[in-house]
Amino acid sequence: MVRAAPFLQDNGSDAKRLRRILAPFFTAYDTDCSKSISFREFRFLVKDLGVGLTAEVKDFFDKSATSTSHDEPAIDFNMFVECVQQVWQHGGEAEAAGTTPMGSRKTQAAVWVQDDDEEPEEEELPADLADKDPAEQQKLLKRRAFTLMFLGTALVLVFSDPMCDMLGVWGKKLGVSSFYVSFVLAPLASNASELIAAMRLASKKTKASMVNALSSLEGAAIMNNTFCLGIFMFLIVLQNLAWKFSAETLAILLVELLVGMFVCIGNKQTLAHGIVIFLCYPLSLVVVVLLEAAGLD
Repeated sequence: MVRAAPFLQDNGSDAKRLRRILAPFFTAYDTDCSKSISFREFRFLVKDLGVGLTAEVKDFFDKSATSTSHDEPAIDFNMFVECVQQVWQHGGEAEAAGTTPMGSRKTQAAVWVQDDDEEPEEEELPADLADKDPAEQQKLLKRRAFTLMFLGTALVLVFSDPMCDMLGVWGKKLGVSSFYVSFVLAPLASNASELIAAMRLASKKTKASMVNALSSLEGAAIMNNTFCLGIFMFLIVLQNLAWKFSAETLAILLVELLVGMFVCIGNKQTLAHGIVIFLCYPLSLVVVVLLEAAGLD
């Protein structure tokens, strides 16, 4: 058996990029969350990639594996990367001998490199975490995420009240109701993170990124209609506030029904659908004006 060159000993950009590409695969196929890959899990990966599993690769896996807590031979992330190299190397040798099931090197490379419909996206990691083990990456990423969420929450607590006062001042200066100023500007500020994240994901123009973009926006809408609305209702009851938002509520419900209708009529959303949904934003303001003119509070 010819062992592949120890590519991981090379600390160049190619080695780091290979580890960065394979890290999400390691996490996805580690179905029992043992931070190791068993041969059963490794076979699923090879099968999904559509390449043949040769006897040389099986022999390399067995010699590299160690026993886990489940008494099942498994490999860590470093050996996982080398085993993937073995699959690629021996797949090429099998094809040269005319025994590869893929039929051509070009077809095999297409499966590994690009598939427009099922392309596994490369996770974006900070440069200082790219060459670390997946377990260490997850630990550091979670620590940074909680730190940033804490700082973000602190900023919201500090600036939310002055921002509300400022919106009221703008309404007085412009001679219009502060509601209209808040209706236009407040959503852009409160949902800025979801909008920016959705725009970045949508710019990738892949199915997976579009699903993530729409899911983040739907999550924000659900939170506004449940958690935020619940807090608002609680304050109304606690402070004995008068409900004077019937027109605004009906306008919001109308927009939600229109968007829901577009989602239900088909499983594809075109540019025309996007334009109509975007126009619902100014349309809701027109509806509010008309309802208030009709005498509704």
